[in-house]
Amino acid sequence: FFFFFFFGTTMQCGRLLLLLLLSAAHGRASSTAAPRFAGYRSIASPDGHMLISKGACDWTQLVGVRPLLSESTRRRLLGDITRPGFEWTVDRHANFPTTDVEVHALPWLDAEMAALLEAEILPSIERLFATDQRRLFVRDQFVVKYSGGGGGQASLGSHFDESCFSFVIQLNDPGEFTGGGTLFAHATEALSVPQGHCLLFCGYQHHEGVAVTEGCRYILTGFVDLRDEDEKVRPFYGTLPGELPRPHGAGSHDFPSPHLPTNLARLQRAYGGAAGTELLEAIAHQPPALPHVDTERLARRCANFLQSGLVPDEKFYQFLQATVGDGTREDESGRRGRAGACPSEVTATI
Repeated sequence: FFFFFFFGTTMQCGRLLLLLLLSAAHGRASSTAAPRFAGYRSIASPDGHMLISKGACDWTQLVGVRPLLSESTRRRLLGDITRPGFEWTVDRHANFPTTDVEVHALPWLDAEMAALLEAEILPSIERLFATDQRRLFVRDQFVVKYSGGGGGQASLGSHFDESCFSFVIQLNDPGEFTGGGTLFAHATEALSVPQGHCLLFCGYQHHEGVAVTEGCRYILTGFVDLRDEDEKVRPFYGTLPGELPRPHGAGSHDFPSPHLPTNLARLQRAYGGAAGTELLEAIAHQPPALPHVDTERLARRCANFLQSGLVPDEKFYQFLQATVGDGTREDESGRRGRAGACPSEVTATI
């Protein structure tokens, strides 16, 4: 049964029916207490639990729950983000902004999450949704703060994410706040998990962040793109009701975050272990090496940097920092570029 669940990519309705049968059998056979998630059927999995809401009608509406963060990591992160004077941003996302901070802004956390993504999160997504881990790329990761009692942003309205898959890690103890949780359109009750646990789901499913009425809720959220053949990606957004808009990014092959450690490691492996300037040369002048990923824009930027030494924006600057290290300067107009480079104009095609 589990072989067909994890590796079958056809007979989607049959797949959901199989899960429901397994859920019923598991419920009858279990003799020990198991975690309960109100409004969901739960099936034990190698990673934790697979959840099926009472309103689910398709296997892409599955939700995974698993333990993830160690207690030491969780406490260290909470110590950083709750210290006096910690700076939050409120305008990083145009359509559904949150009070957040990029994981990339905390280097120790960035490194730790890179290891967790490769060893735990991406393999869990692969198993839950029968995808290929090599086709998964991180789009964004950020820590979010929801505040009750009028102290800041308390909720996030119903929306789609910018990625095929998403994960939400609960950072603080749910007993420290009232309300909160993730409510899916196919479910009747909000889903909350213990601290250190992670939700995994299809980001193209309509969902919302339920209002926190008292206290503060802290989560770490990540967006993960699926870059594969169209027929393997389309099921994740093609089952949405016709009156709903196609989610942003659905079916895209863009590569928005090459600076993130997990994505940079994929680039280096794809180009035979190339690093530093050698990697920039490979991206700029060799054929694209990542299947189903559009790296043309990145190739143009690498080629222009190697020729002129100038940097067009912050994300490419972060990519260079991760690739070749520091060694940039600013010209009289405030543009960043390689130290000692000729201050030539950045081409309009970048």
